[in-house]
Amino acid sequence: MKRIYIIFLISLIPLMTFSQRHHGQGRMQKISHEEMRSEKVAYLTTQIDLSMDEAQKFWPIYNAYQKEFESLITEAHDIMFFFDENESNLSNTEVETKIDRLIQIDEEKAAVASKYHKLFKTVLSNQKIAKLYCAEQGFRRHLLEKYRQHGRGGNMPPPEMKE
Repeated sequence: MKRIYIIFLISLIPLMTFSQRHHGQGRMQKISHEEMRSEKVAYLTTQIDLSMDEAQKFWPIYNAYQKEFESLITEAHDIMFFFDENESNLSNTEVETKIDRLIQIDEEKAAVASKYHKLFKTVLSNQKIAKLYCAEQGFRRHLLEKYRQHGRGGNMPPPEMKE
């Protein structure tokens, strides 16, 4: 009986190690996400050149916009993950329902963008709104480049492109 107990305890060690490692990764992602958000705030603030008054009015609106938009993006990602995980087990009706929801999400994203564009116009000039949209694209490029470099150790040259 003692031997079975020892074997049982030994078999739990890999599970505990995996669960701790996985838990730690989730924590790292959360920290990285927080860092990314603060980096985005700093990036957009400099690119748009917000005054103190504009920033006080703009950021609550922008944060609400981000929250709505991100929830739609998360839902779309969840659907795509669902497709990936259940590809061979889905009925035609299930696939159609999920695809219809993806189309609805795209329509909702457009409605959210339109709604918040009108709100941005109440606190920013058209020139600064244009800077905002350009800065959002610029920040995405900035992040992609940063993570490409990070994935290569941060100091390796990019791979040669084949034509």
